[in-house]
Amino acid sequence: MLTPEDEATAQAIVEELQTWDDVKRRRVLYQLAREVVESNGMNLDSAHAITSVGRTFGVDFMEAAAILRGAAEDVADERGHR
Repeated sequence: MLTPEDEATAQAIVEELQTWDDVKRRRVLYQLAREVVESNGMNLDSAHAITSVGRTFGVDFMEAAAILRGAAEDVADERGHR
């Protein structure tokens, strides 16, 4: 599980990302989401991962699911599966 310090750091990063352009922001969010999910031993497509990312980044369920979908697409691209 994330510590309160980890959650505060993630929230600060998300706030900083709000000043970046959309493409750059999405890429960083996808990477952060992957790190949050994988460091906790979750799969990118699990409901627990969506809840965890939503809580960490301060976004609703649908936005968290979209972030994780983007992260999963990045993984597929890296592995040559798309």
